[in-house]
Amino acid sequence: HYPLRRQRQMCIRDRFYDIEKYFGSSGSFFNYTFKSGRYFANPPFDNTIIFNMAKKIIQELKNKNNKLTFLITIPVWNADAKLQNLNNKNNVDYQPYFGYHLMMDSKYLMWSKIYKKHEVYFFDIFKNKYIHASNIHLILLSNHNDNIQELPKSLLK
Repeated sequence: HYPLRRQRQMCIRDRFYDIEKYFGSSGSFFNYTFKSGRYFANPPFDNTIIFNMAKKIIQELKNKNNKLTFLITIPVWNADAKLQNLNNKNNVDYQPYFGYHLMMDSKYLMWSKIYKKHEVYFFDIFKNKYIHASNIHLILLSNHNDNIQELPKSLLK
């Protein structure tokens, strides 16, 4: 059983909402008002977008009227990668990783886990197939006691 209900998709930007609404988009993530529920966030792997997403999620979690949980995947681009020997071939250091640290230092952090590249896969819309894209941080933020423990088995390979 998949622990997250399907939610409407959201765009990072509003540029093409007039077209994207026909494909199930609810508009910009950054303008969306979240209602009680569980949400999965897999932002574009861009440091600024990840930071802005983290700020938006934490702001939403401050609303005690809504029981919210966010399961978030972001790439491993920080010192944890070096400690666990997970850096990519180019050994790129993307520090400072403000979005990651904002989530990890948040009072809403329930848990986090690192999945190695070969353990999880994503759908590549350009190649039209599933790929092992990156080592990822899986982070659970919640403003209530949610019991999600890890990624659903259907996403692990």
